[in-house]
Amino acid sequence: VAAAAGLAACGALVSWLDAAQHSLPFGLHKVDTWRIAFGVLALPGPVVAVLLVTMRLARAGPKPGDDIPAGGAGREISRIAFLPYLRANWLTVGAVSVGSGVIAIGAAVRLWAPVIAARVFHASPMEIGTGLGATGVIGWVAGLGITALISRLYAARLGSRFSLRVLWVGAIASGAASFAMLTARSATTFFILLGVQAAIEAAGSIVSPGLLQDLGPAHLRSRLISFCVVVAMAINSIAPVLVGMLSDALKPAPDGLLIAAVVVGVAGTGLSSLIFALSETAYRRTADALP
Repeated sequence: VAAAAGLAACGALVSWLDAAQHSLPFGLHKVDTWRIAFGVLALPGPVVAVLLVTMRLARAGPKPGDDIPAGGAGREISRIAFLPYLRANWLTVGAVSVGSGVIAIGAAVRLWAPVIAARVFHASPMEIGTGLGATGVIGWVAGLGITALISRLYAARLGSRFSLRVLWVGAIASGAASFAMLTARSATTFFILLGVQAAIEAAGSIVSPGLLQDLGPAHLRSRLISFCVVVAMAINSIAPVLVGMLSDALKPAPDGLLIAAVVVGVAGTGLSSLIFALSETAYRRTADALP
């Protein structure tokens, strides 16, 4: 929400600077307004850094009996090393890691949204900042409410499968929103569809910690989460490249960038929904076997 508010503030600041640049002091009237806006928004950075440095952190030691439940399979799982656990549960961990990376590719439209809004819908910097900021704030707040509702309705019924179900159903909905952008005729419609995707993204972000925590026993949790995040980020990093390459191939089309982003986004959400849906049984088996 704060990041979305920053986008809106930046757009408004650029617009104000464009109107008042001639009266700016210290030679700033010769500097691009977007550079000044970014500099102003970065001013709290050093303050936040100081606040972080001055935080008092206490390292908590292990408590007696942590991760060593009484008896049988639970004791064996709790003491297993990382690589043997990974080999034993490669299907579950691989599906979550790869699926998380592929579903992030589905956000290709959101990655290129400012450029698409300017190039295809001819939106001004203020319109882009305000539009992305407002849809981000509204979308994330709506996503929080939606997630609370569906958790109350379905979490107990689905058990360990709940997080995966939210992700693959949400991926389908996000892909539909991306596809609908091809019919958009104004920046407003485009931003509304981005807001729908923001709400879906919020739901996925809220349930993902639970999904990752149930991948393994507590003593392996941080390593499993790190492994999944690294794999997902490596896969996700190809999204901008794919959109750029496809956009170059579609250069004659006036909305080639939008088409490219939608094609990559729909492919990402479609493939990720398939991966998550097919891995529900394996994930439930892994999660239910934990002590």
